[in-house]
Amino acid sequence: MVTNPFLDKARKFEEAAFDIANKYKIGLKTKEDVMKAYLNAADQYLKINYLDRARSNYNDALKNASTKEEKQKIEEKIEELIANVGKIGNLEKKFNFVILPLSFLIIALCFSVFSLTGYTIGNSTYDSSRAWGVLFFILGLIFSFVYFKFKKYK
Repeated sequence: MVTNPFLDKARKFEEAAFDIANKYKIGLKTKEDVMKAYLNAADQYLKINYLDRARSNYNDALKNASTKEEKQKIEEKIEELIANVGKIGNLEKKFNFVILPLSFLIIALCFSVFSLTGYTIGNSTYDSSRAWGVLFFILGLIFSFVYFKFKKYK
């Protein structure tokens, strides 16, 4: 099983924050240490776009903030996090838009080179297979052109 090292790092920061919070309960750590630990964990989750975990850790840091300035900074980070949710959604849409032209170009390769598929594409003939390949290639080029035009203006 492949693990994500960035997610593992974020989880370690969160576990460290839990440990520091438990040590605070028995008097071994200060409230400021707890707040900093939760902020570090939230920042790590934010780097890998785990927004729900980041927000949860920011809220825990907010509970442990002792001054108004600290509370205000954390509240600003939470508001910024909420504002950026839409931007991340747009990034996902762009990523999906890149997959479309690539998939058409790959399908075009499979249909245009008839022997590549082992003559097993349905009941098609050599000419119809080439026609499908050309069609998918043209669609791939059109979507690629649209993508790069869209990217230029954003």
